Amino acid sequence: MPSRPNRLALYLALLLLAFALGRLGWAGSGLDSPAQSPSNLLAGLWNARVAIEIFLLFFLMVALMYMGRISALLALPIMAILFGLVAGVPRAEIVETIIAEGSLRLHKTYTVAFFGGMLAIFAKERRIAETVIKYTAELAGYLSLIHI
Repeated sequence: MPSRPNRLALYLALLLLAFALGRLGWAGSGLDSPAQSPSNLLAGLWNARVAIEIFLLFFLMVALMYMGRISALLALPIMAILFGLVAGVPRAEIVETIIAEGSLRLHKTYTVAFFGGMLAIFAKERRIAETVIKYTAELAGYLSLIHI
């Protein structure tokens, strides 16, 4: 973990990056060029606020997943909805785009995760991993084929 002055420098660099991207019209500001906004400073501050809130939400969810309070399968859709709310996306568009279309895009990932979880539980209950390790150690023996 970086020391406190290094972390402060990192946070300031992230804030400066978010402000710079906001000035350029990126990061969800909806601007094509800086000349389109009557107040580039306000657009930059808005984007910096959004970026900081998204970082905080992300780190909060990571901490909850790390502590085991929430699973990743539940945390990812929650983060997607909260990111949309923080960024100021209209609620109708959150329902249509993030929830409806996002779930369709993630169906393969969720299917793999569910079946992977079921396979892990099956392997744990049947002690498949322990059996494989036991046979591997037994077959390696004193004169194994591969010498490390």
